[in-house]
Amino acid sequence: DNAPEGTVVISDIQTAGRGRRGRTWMSAPGLGIWMSVLLKPNLHPSQVQTLTLASSVAVIRALESLDIEIPGIKWPNDILIGGKKVCGILTELSAEAEKVEWVVIGIGLNVNHDHDDFPNDIKDIATSLRLSGRTQEPFNRSEIAAGIINELEAVYMEFLEKGPGWVAEEWKKRNVTLGKRVELVSQTGVTEAEAVDITPDGRLIVRYDDGRNGEVLSGEISLRRTNLTV
Repeated sequence: DNAPEGTVVISDIQTAGRGRRGRTWMSAPGLGIWMSVLLKPNLHPSQVQTLTLASSVAVIRALESLDIEIPGIKWPNDILIGGKKVCGILTELSAEAEKVEWVVIGIGLNVNHDHDDFPNDIKDIATSLRLSGRTQEPFNRSEIAAGIINELEAVYMEFLEKGPGWVAEEWKKRNVTLGKRVELVSQTGVTEAEAVDITPDGRLIVRYDDGRNGEVLSGEISLRRTNLTV
């Protein structure tokens, strides 16, 4: 509705929170950060995947100052701690053939959840900042949200100035995917490969068991070491 770029919407609860591929995202009140940021970049639609990577870099930079276990990024933009998902990022956009009109970066971060706050079907694959902290004290959600917004602005401006190659290098420094065996989940089935690199536009470069290299733009991967599918 013609909201200006940089508009941020934060909700204490979502009654119909969504993850990737329309999955439900649990968004109970008082526990997490459920936030959407509106951007209007002068980008070609093909560059939005890099903006997705940039968003994960911004979130993890905000978390690095906290007293928690070291987080990492699972391609393309899930934040993991100890192999469990603590944050999901969903990018939605409206675009013409050659230009993006707007992008909404949706960020769902589990902050003060205890183990019993998660539904049974995700208890073994989800975590929170509190569960991953050095102490069990609750975190200040407002301070963390502010940190994410500040980092997102900084990373976004650097992306526009320095280009996608800079984002890819920042992402690589914090990733937990490259060098791992992965399962590529698609409509045609599951294929195993090794994740070897990413392209500047955010595609995952994989090496199949027959020696061929391929590029994956979207879809699901499961890290064989952590046995996690998101």
